[in-house]
Amino acid sequence: MKCPSCGASVGGRTVCPACGAVQPDPTGRSVARVKKLCTMTNLLIVSILLLILVVAGAVLGALFKPEPAFGYALGDTVTFWQSEDGYTAVRAGKLLSSGTEEPYRTFCSADLGLAAYVSNGRLTLADATGVHELPISAASVFCVSRDGSSVFYRDADGQTVQYTVALHRQHVIAADTAAASVTSLVPSPDGRSAVYAVTSIGDSAYVGSKMYFFNGSESIYIGRNAVPLATDNAGLCIYATSGGTVYRYTKENDERIPLGETLLPAAETNRDATEILFTGTDGTLLLAVPGKDTVRLAAGTCTLCEPRGCGRATVSSDTPSVVWHDFAHFSDVLYCTGAAVCRLTDGGLTEWFAAGWNSRILWSADEQYLFSLENGILVRRAADGSDDGTVLAENVTAFEISRDGKTVYYTDRAKTLYALSGSSKLRRVADDVSRIDVTGDGIFWFLVDDVWYVSVNVRSQKPVLSDVILLVKSDSTVYAVTADGLYATGGAEITKLADGAFVPAEN
Repeated sequence: MKCPSCGASVGGRTVCPACGAVQPDPTGRSVARVKKLCTMTNLLIVSILLLILVVAGAVLGALFKPEPAFGYALGDTVTFWQSEDGYTAVRAGKLLSSGTEEPYRTFCSADLGLAAYVSNGRLTLADATGVHELPISAASVFCVSRDGSSVFYRDADGQTVQYTVALHRQHVIAADTAAASVTSLVPSPDGRSAVYAVTSIGDSAYVGSKMYFFNGSESIYIGRNAVPLATDNAGLCIYATSGGTVYRYTKENDERIPLGETLLPAAETNRDATEILFTGTDGTLLLAVPGKDTVRLAAGTCTLCEPRGCGRATVSSDTPSVVWHDFAHFSDVLYCTGAAVCRLTDGGLTEWFAAGWNSRILWSADEQYLFSLENGILVRRAADGSDDGTVLAENVTAFEISRDGKTVYYTDRAKTLYALSGSSKLRRVADDVSRIDVTGDGIFWFLVDDVWYVSVNVRSQKPVLSDVILLVKSDSTVYAVTADGLYATGGAEITKLADGAFVPAEN
């Protein structure tokens, strides 16, 4: 820096060493420059730019945020109870409606947030706000989309209709005639599209069928003599059976890829319906994933093991029977073969630990722990396979776990109930316990003779209901029947839903 009076070098001094002139304050210069920049126009521009960056960041974050591996049931499906007065609908421990007409089969979204069925000849929806009998004539419900955005049903005139819940919009997909009828339908995950089959009726009971892809506005012909199993949102991955073989179709052309032979018109799919699990002709499970060869999972029968609360839904009322699991990939879950619990790798199933068909396997809802009961020995393992397991107890007959897997209630052969929580010592809770349940809020319930108890924590127990005849678990709620009425859990308390004698209704 130079002196403005004589031009000599100042070197950051406040007074020039050559002429003695006082030097200007550099801070003042900087403040003046900042004041010049901070005009209203410049501040407005900067604010707009910052707002754009924040919004863009939020949008990009939403777009690229990884979807969780598993979905959890947010509530309960609708269940029906029968009494002398008719049928009572309940959901999540609440009374929804009562009527004399037998309800038709109920279908739910994967998160159990929406249920659809026919009552009094009308399309009826049930959600957290209650039961809504719509002014829409309906004969039966085909299914509800995974996210609950659409319901597909057959109306009183035989038309197959898509009902969009948010828009209250009805769109006729196909109409039954004297020679043809829609026999099966499976929606896309987002509910905007569907794949369905129209079966021709003639002199014989079955003549043939045609399969179509409904894109939300019109139907596209896909193939002949095929029974649909699943479709993705875009119709680029459509699964169906034809002539005893499972194929992958696309709406874009007539090509189809054979995936394996099957005897059953049944399947299980992942969240976006791009992966499919079906039973081969020898009874083994086969897994088909786009771009890969079909994998034979086991030499014999095997079943899926998912974290507790993992959402699922049945998405077809007629054949085929399709189960929709709310996880991203079939490689995310575990498999029970009757000999072992296995993980899925590129080469097929890899054994993790031995477990027979009589074993009970529970995976905690937070995905952290896996519990197994084998020959009376209760073991807890880290679900990622990072430990060898910890024996929690022996001579165990039954057990239940909390959502985080840190609290365990179990009974031994003497029917004594114990509770183990974290690093706390084992606590004896009650004797002569015949049943243990845990509700979605993590509260434990147990039965001693005909008295129902609640245990909010390992140090508490409280009798809440006597003369219990029947206990029924529905998703995250437990219902109790006595001689005088129907009760349900609600937090740490119970609620009487209705008077009378009840039994579970078939629907």
